Amino acid sequence: PDGTVWLCGEGGAAYQRPSRAWRPVPLEDLTAQCLLLTPSGQLWLGTSHGIWSVGSDGKNPRGPWVVPTPFMGGQVLELAVDAAGRLLIGTPEGLAYAEPGGGTGLLLGERPTSLEIGPDGAIWVGTATGLYRATVGGEALRVYEGAVAALTVDPGGTPWLATAEGTLVRVAASGAEEVAGARDLATLGVRSLAVTSDGTLFVATSQGLGVLGPDGSYTMSTVEEGLPDPDVRALALGPEDDLWVGTAHGLARRQSGGRWT
Repeated sequence: PDGTVWLCGEGGAAYQRPSRAWRPVPLEDLTAQCLLLTPSGQLWLGTSHGIWSVGSDGKNPRGPWVVPTPFMGGQVLELAVDAAGRLLIGTPEGLAYAEPGGGTGLLLGERPTSLEIGPDGAIWVGTATGLYRATVGGEALRVYEGAVAALTVDPGGTPWLATAEGTLVRVAASGAEEVAGARDLATLGVRSLAVTSDGTLFVATSQGLGVLGPDGSYTMSTVEEGLPDPDVRALALGPEDDLWVGTAHGLARRQSGGRWT
């Protein structure tokens, strides 16, 4: 919320506070595969060997923490925290949760490809067999059938997903509906999605950033518009709907008005 940017990858993580220099959070010989910043400022890093916690000041990394349950391995692929403060942990064996006071459980016995918490607290899980709405202590309900390659949830709580074939789908209360307008996504591959408060959908592909407007218009941003590289790997929305774009060779920011940095 204060505009600090966190990145994770080979060797740990790094962060940059507004108008400050980048600072490293080194984890030698480990790859940080996902990160989670909780509302309280606690940072969790999911790595190739367990979970690490980092203080809100970027110091004192502690770990590895491996949840002692038979379905957990060292690999941590996805992290999220639900409305009750439970840590949700995506692994190759399935989606687990850990209670704040101890205790763990299994939410879904499938490898998650994506994990999102909606503004209403709903837990959405994308897998190779579909999109699930999961509930702690209850059965996961499949609301869309088909492999999910990327997933995001808009401010109204509606999930948007991309299939392995490159189809964009909006999963409304009335059912799933394909989103028209996007082109050639089957050949470009979708890596990440982000949707703004006005309904603009951003699509990370191997050949640029797709922008699907609320009116159904679709454009592609590449290096000519400001991307350091057309190979877009990750998207994240910041304050005021600024879009952070991680590429194969650098990081870019697109302000809500369209200006690139």
